[in-house]
Amino acid sequence: MEVRIRATVDNVITSTTNNPFWYINPEYFKNFSDAERTLKKAQQRFIHGKQEFVTHYRARYFTRQSYDYRRMPPFWLISEIFTLEQLLSVCQNLNDKHPAFLVSAGDNKLNRAAQPFGFNSYGSLVSNLGCILELRNLCAHHSRLWNRNLKNPSGLKGKHFIHVSHPNRLYSHLLMLRVCCKAQGIADGIEPFMTTMFASVPVFARDKASMGFPPNWQTDSIWA
Repeated sequence: MEVRIRATVDNVITSTTNNPFWYINPEYFKNFSDAERTLKKAQQRFIHGKQEFVTHYRARYFTRQSYDYRRMPPFWLISEIFTLEQLLSVCQNLNDKHPAFLVSAGDNKLNRAAQPFGFNSYGSLVSNLGCILELRNLCAHHSRLWNRNLKNPSGLKGKHFIHVSHPNRLYSHLLMLRVCCKAQGIADGIEPFMTTMFASVPVFARDKASMGFPPNWQTDSIWA
């Protein structure tokens, strides 16, 4: 999902600006100094990277678009060595009010990056990318997840029909991932996995509500 999101965001912005180096242009950002901290870290990784695609580019190319970032490649290449946190930093700081992105009142070209993932707005996509990062970090560090208060996913209104009383719990995040996966045609396996867990592990069934699961959750059409 991370790879698909970064590729889609890049495709939309590059086609809009006609500039594959858009990410080093301060005018496209709300606060370039915030994004710049991320870019400087990525620049150091790129300058010292040993991957074949990195050494190939460094030996042959540079850009005249920025003296400070003259050794940086197009976004589609540098994003290969971005962490998920760095990708989120760049996406969060994009200035969606820039004239290049505005279409009309209430419409924005950046929304085209969100729609392939089942969301109507770029803001929802970025918010949910933050949720994915939080989930990933908790799982990677084997932290408690089952009854944890999490960030609220965005853009889920109208995507499911059974009321969720605790939108900051795990179930809402699984809904968000389900929306993304369905829109992308990815078989996620969430519903059968959770159903099996609840049936085979009594403690999970007991604490289902603490995870934010509503009664009869699997009958919601989102899981069909």
